[in-house]
Formats: sequence, C-alpha cells, structure tokens
Amino acid sequence: MKKFGLVAATAAFALTATAASAGGYWQNGTYYSTANTYTAPSTTYVQPSTYGTTYAAPSTIYTTPSYTTQTYGTSVGTTYTSPSYNTGTTVYTSPSYTTPSYTTPTYTTPSYVAPSTVYAPAPTYIAPAIYDGRDRVRERIQRQRSRIERAEARGDLRRGEERRLREGLREIRRAFRSYRNNDGYIGRWEEAELMRMLDRNSKRIRRLANNGRVAGGHGGHYKPYRH
Repeated sequence: MKKFGLVAATAAFALTATAASAGGYWQNGTYYSTANTYTAPSTTYVQPSTYGTTYAAPSTIYTTPSYTTQTYGTSVGTTYTSPSYNTGTTVYTSPSYTTPSYTTPTYTTPSYVAPSTVYAPAPTYIAPAIYDGRDRVRERIQRQRSRIERAEARGDLRRGEERRLREGLREIRRAFRSYRNNDGYIGRWEEAELMRMLDRNSKRIRRLANNGRVAGGHGGHYKPYRH
C-alpha cells in the first residue's frame, strides 16, 4: 500500500508539472509564466515564378584586325649638321717635378774612452784561525800525573787511592782522544768539558793525598799545590 501511494503521488506531481508547463515553468520552487505567444507576420512570402533575364549570346562577332606593314622611305630635305665643338681655353700644363737631393750620411766610428773610476781589487778573505785547545788539555793532564807520582813517592797515597786517581786520569785521556778524533782539534766547548773533568780529578788528588791515611804510617800534611 505504501508503494502504491508513492507511485500515485509521483504521477500526480508529474501531471501538475506538465499542466503548468503549458503556460510557464517551475524553477527552484518559483513559477515563471510564458503567456507571450508567437504571432506569424501578416505578409506572406510568395516565391517568384521566373529568375531574371535569359542569357543571350552577343551578336557581334570578334574579327581579327588586319596588320599592314609600313614602308620606310628616305626623307628628303633633311640634312645632318655635325655640332660644333669648342675647345676649352684652359691649357693643361704638366707640373714640374724637382728631384730631391740626397746626401749620404757619414758614419763616425765611436772612440772608446776608458772610465776614470779605478776599481780596487776585491778584498781578500782570510779564514779565521781554528781554535785548538789540545796543548792546554795535555799540559793539565801531565801536571796531574806528576802530582800523583810525587804523592805516591812521598807515601801519601795508599795502593787503592793511587789506583783510583790513575783510573780517573785515564778516563779524562779517553774523552780527550774521542773529541780529538772528530775533526783533529779540541774546540772551545770540548776544552771546557775536559777542564771540568780535570778540576774534579784535581780536587780528588788533593783530598786523597792529605787525608792522613798514608802508606808509610807517618802523619799527613797539607801542602797547597798549583794545578
């Protein structure tokens, strides 16, 4: 029943819209009227029975014109007069050309003038003398050897003390030979190092030779010695 009612309502709405469209139309819920009707014009167009004038071929026939060759005769009484030519009064004069005179330049050989400045010869370079301290070191080693021998002869050194002093002196001589073998000389730095070693060894000689422990048993005595 619900379906039948929906179909009937749809048909009724369609009839209403159709009936309304005869005098207008609906759009978005608004009805627009179309009451103005078209009226045909009172004048009736009649088709013509003929179409203009009938074409007639022209009666005039085109005739090719005839061409007559003209003859050319010699004109009588006409003579040709050559025009008179007047030579201009200006006379062309060739320009005169003067050859320039050329003088050959003379070449003078330049003479050499010796400069007045006299250059002194380059100074001679004298290499500085090489410092060598070998003799001074040898002299001190020899003096210390003599001190050890004299102290031993006096009996101021025991056998172990004498051996220690000679071993210290041999160590200084080995250092001396090592420095000398580098370049054959004893430089200032090498000499200073050897002198420090000799200073220590000299103090050792003085101490052991005057410590009161002598080989012969007699009392010790101190005698300053310039080393």
